Amino acid sequence: MLGPVLGTAAALLALAAGPARADCFDWTAPAAVIREGTLQGLPPGPVAWRTGTSSMGFGHAATAVALRWTQPDRSTVEQVIFTEIQDGTPRLLVDAGRLQLRVAYCEPRRGCRSVSLPYRWDPAAGRFAGANRAARETLAAVSCTPTHQD
Repeated sequence: MLGPVLGTAAALLALAAGPARADCFDWTAPAAVIREGTLQGLPPGPVAWRTGTSSMGFGHAATAVALRWTQPDRSTVEQVIFTEIQDGTPRLLVDAGRLQLRVAYCEPRRGCRSVSLPYRWDPAAGRFAGANRAARETLAAVSCTPTHQD
């Protein structure tokens, strides 16, 4: 009788703990691979970026992408634009004043597909916004507050 109760409790704990792992990337984890750089040509000026990936097995990686820039009042703003499980190394580039994030999703027996998520600068909000439906949905799914480690 105790077995089903423990099984149910374990399943509920897994459900409760599961989304936090996917939603909030641990930038300080020893196994995390962090890449950083700076993009030019975007409306707020130079934008520092960092990507973090952590292996989830089978080629999948918990991935986060954060942007940081300086406001005219010299305050620094950081925005996380992506926190998902994907496959490969995320790539950022500037195309005609827009930010493009490229990621890959792979499925068994179906192969991999590359996805480009465009973001545009929203001057009214002072942040980047998704420039298509997929980017807006990805951005809406981000629920973590950035924590930059200098």
